[in-house]
Amino acid sequence: MAEEQIRRYEMTQEGYDALEAELDELTNVKMKEVAKKLGEAREQGDL
Repeated sequence: MAEEQIRRYEMTQEGYDALEAELDELTNVKMKEVAKKLGEAREQGDL
C-alpha cells in the first residue's frame, strides 16, 4: 500500500485566524443559507 504523505504549511497566526474565521462562516452561515434555498426549491418541485 502506498504511504500517504501529509503536507504541512507554515503560516502566521493572523493567516490561521483568517482561515478559521472563513471556515466558521462557511459552515455556520453559508451552509444554512444553501440548505434553506434547497428546501425552498424542493417545495416548489424544482429538485
